[in-house]
Amino acid sequence: MHSIIQRFPNIARQPALGLLVVVILVTSCAHYRTGSLMHPDIHSIAIGPVANRTDIAELGPYVDAALPARFLNDGSLDVNSSGEKADIVLNATVVSYQISSIGEARTDSRDKKQRVYRPTIYGVQVTIEFSVKRRGAARPMMPVRTVTGDAEFSEFADLDVVRKDGLRLAADNAVQKLVHAVTEAW
Repeated sequence: MHSIIQRFPNIARQPALGLLVVVILVTSCAHYRTGSLMHPDIHSIAIGPVANRTDIAELGPYVDAALPARFLNDGSLDVNSSGEKADIVLNATVVSYQISSIGEARTDSRDKKQRVYRPTIYGVQVTIEFSVKRRGAARPMMPVRTVTGDAEFSEFADLDVVRKDGLRLAADNAVQKLVHAVTEAW
């Protein structure tokens, strides 16, 4: 603090300005967190089978593969393959997805007076419901919650390939939100 006063002598002459500088310095980094926000009694999680209520079979495996990786990346919980050894158990269900056109390009039309557009950029949303129970408990310790992940993809030569990639990205985004909801809910 002394070096700041030497560098900016007007601060020493104007206490209100000095107080403002101190408040700014203290609060500017207040949004950063250190350590885990997890409940202190919970150290590990088991991930139950992911159910899929959609007509796209790949969504269940996308979420199933992304969950352990995202929990490991977060680092707040150890991922345990056995529900018998984990503190909590996560159950998740992919409930829906939606694909919509969010960008269009004008195309040539036989009728010069008519403007025709075709989709070129698509948005996709994947919705997952989940609950968390303590191992052996009958009732969930966290009520059923819903997260929705978003992604965008462009039309290329094979729309089916990029659609699947967009769905995978949206599922991963939803899983990321799910992990934050579980690890920061306490």
